Amino acid sequence: MDKLPRQALPLLVLYLDNQKPIESKTKFQKIMFMIEHEIEELNKYFDQKHSWEAYHFGPFSDSLLEDLELLSVWGLIDIREEYSEDEAILSEHVIYKITEKGKEIVKKKILPKLPSKVLTKIAEIKRKYTEMPILAVVKEVYEKYPVFAEKSKIKEKVLRTK
Repeated sequence: MDKLPRQALPLLVLYLDNQKPIESKTKFQKIMFMIEHEIEELNKYFDQKHSWEAYHFGPFSDSLLEDLELLSVWGLIDIREEYSEDEAILSEHVIYKITEKGKEIVKKKILPKLPSKVLTKIAEIKRKYTEMPILAVVKEVYEKYPVFAEKSKIKEKVLRTK
């Protein structure tokens, strides 16, 4: 079986859970990190995972940012940047949303190659972290994967929160 390209995963994530947008660059990074680290069998279906490093707000992937830019250039996702006061700690507020063209690609080329068990797991992780406040998401990732919190600029603040 031909494996899906790495770029198919973030596109699929935006499609699942009723195409709910992901509203934060940091949150998207953490959702993808958790999906790639919690779902072992992804290796069977995708040609590679994103490379992750410890960074200012925990696990970060340059390759994921590149893939999101590519998906945007290809017209498969929309990326809209907004700046708001309520996200003071993480000042950028970016909204990622799948386009109609993206939905068609997922339906025709990605969904048929994945078992429903894997799709369900991905959707559950997306739903869980999309609904959580950003600091709670970051805290959970730091607690589960402390090595990725080592270079964090907000580690003490995050780990002190209830």
